Amino acid sequence: MYLTDFSTITGIEEEGGKGNVPPGFVIGASFYRDYYPPPPQFAFTDDAKLDYQCAEMRACIKGHEPKADLAPQVLEMINHLRLTGRFAVRSSSTFEDLASAAFAGQHETYLNVPAPEIWDKVRLCFASLWQKHAVLYRNHHGFDQSETSMAVVVQQMIDPDVAGVAFSVDPVGGNLSHILIEANYGLGESIVGGETVTDSWIVDKNSWNIVEKRINRKEKKTISGSLNGIQYIPIDPDLQERPCLNDEQVVMVAQAVRTIEQRFGSPAESAERFPEPLTPLTWSYVEEAFGISLEFSLRMMGVSLPARPWFALIDSYVYGNQNAVELLAQFRPLDMSSLKRLEEQVPEMQARFQWIVDLPQRWLRDLDVYLLNIGRLNSADFRR
Repeated sequence: MYLTDFSTITGIEEEGGKGNVPPGFVIGASFYRDYYPPPPQFAFTDDAKLDYQCAEMRACIKGHEPKADLAPQVLEMINHLRLTGRFAVRSSSTFEDLASAAFAGQHETYLNVPAPEIWDKVRLCFASLWQKHAVLYRNHHGFDQSETSMAVVVQQMIDPDVAGVAFSVDPVGGNLSHILIEANYGLGESIVGGETVTDSWIVDKNSWNIVEKRINRKEKKTISGSLNGIQYIPIDPDLQERPCLNDEQVVMVAQAVRTIEQRFGSPAESAERFPEPLTPLTWSYVEEAFGISLEFSLRMMGVSLPARPWFALIDSYVYGNQNAVELLAQFRPLDMSSLKRLEEQVPEMQARFQWIVDLPQRWLRDLDVYLLNIGRLNSADFRR
């Protein structure tokens, strides 16, 4: 049985790692394993050949006609579940959203798909297994390419007034007792794609107080297109500077996120630090520069902690090492057990933290050298 509705739980090997939110159904990963060819031995040391192999594999998948035609069964399932309207067709790799690898954004998702076109989009989801960045990501994490498979989740589309994402820990502030919520009007694609400005809230897990809110001017939103796909449209001027969720709704979302975290026993998809994809060159620079800077700062503070790795690159997005943040947060440079003990440490504090007073002067002193070097870099001819 290759098609199952969401009332049947078959596990990650068949459903993949996507969360299944009804109404909808899953085309199981066993269909891909049974009817599509295995990948070649990828040439990871030859970039041009790897490009060719990945493109050839995608073309093979798109052109392959499996002996078992699921297209009629897909339409039968839609009728059986009494689903109407348009659908989201979502890739769900069997390696996806594991504890050791997120695979966020590696594979394709199609929105606002009419029922007769679902099967075409399913085939494109299968083909997206062999996007070069997905192949490289699996190789980097030690996954066997020959064991790669894909389920596809088909869900009835809704037209929400507001959608967003929530993190069960604050990924920016590193506070494990805070929940971060970001939202905008319309479909959630505008938030996860980083295409629009959002409103954001930080909620305390213990008191359910909203400890911080940022309400921004939101000028556009994503909606289902008139035919297929999605489109961006302007937001009504009267709504642009209003919060897209009221305080009661924010707390309701936060409580749901807390319940999910407790159900799974750990924070979900936490510590996404950078909002936009990074190129490999940018990441190489940022990773090294941050490591050097942090190591220098920790030495000046007298802190002995391993400074690397503080971040990991996943699908061109940077994720923070939450354990390292928590360890650093536990460091206390002073004994603050009593006022008397604190007074006794004042001379030591003055000597130990003199660098804080000196640092602005050092920056000013070195600024000319920095600007001169920037000028030399700008005048360099990189075409040779």
